[in-house]
Amino acid sequence: LHFAYYRTGNWWGSPAYPDEPYPYDGRQWLDDVWEPQAAEINTLGPVLQNGRVDNAVSDNAYDVRASVYQDPDTGKYYLLTLNETTGSEMPTFTMDLEDPPGEKFISATPLFEGARPAIPIITTQFSDTFSQYEVHVYELMTMLLGDANGDGVVSADDYGSVQGNFGGVGVPGLPGDANGTGQVSADDYASVQANFGNTRGMGMGSVPVPEPTTIGLLGMSLVAIFRKRK
Repeated sequence: LHFAYYRTGNWWGSPAYPDEPYPYDGRQWLDDVWEPQAAEINTLGPVLQNGRVDNAVSDNAYDVRASVYQDPDTGKYYLLTLNETTGSEMPTFTMDLEDPPGEKFISATPLFEGARPAIPIITTQFSDTFSQYEVHVYELMTMLLGDANGDGVVSADDYGSVQGNFGGVGVPGLPGDANGTGQVSADDYASVQANFGNTRGMGMGSVPVPEPTTIGLLGMSLVAIFRKRK
């Protein structure tokens, strides 16, 4: 934060002067770096302060760190990851985090990276690519089990969605997919029946007890805030 102020400050007493080559052009640096960082701080501040959720994720890359955090106010889960080497990596993450009651994790949405699409979580796993020392932050997205049409309520309409999309195959949560398997089959009728009457968000009220905040958590948060910029 001191570095960011030193760069942007009040336009004087700072090396961030307009019309200098990027990244020393103060206005451009403010737009490209400081404002995105502020968005990250606003989103992740309460999450990091709440502490890491223990035993929630693992990966198959020795040089990639991964931790899951939960927002105590919204119940949303975030996955923070870091490639600690100068080489590129393509790890596979395994979500060991228990699904919220009545819901299922189906995708990881990259944050603060423009319009990158959500990455489907297939049978608890997903993969992504990392350049050197790159940080990725994902919001872990869930679906309401039984909600075949995605309207946030499990009702008779969901039977119709299963029937209308029967046989469909794709990413978890596609139209008609009431159980998050990525295919529409007879099992989805059973999911609608088992979850009938449930509404979106019913299972997000129970917040798992996180680990205490540690020095490692502080280091991870600083890396997330001051990650490498293009």
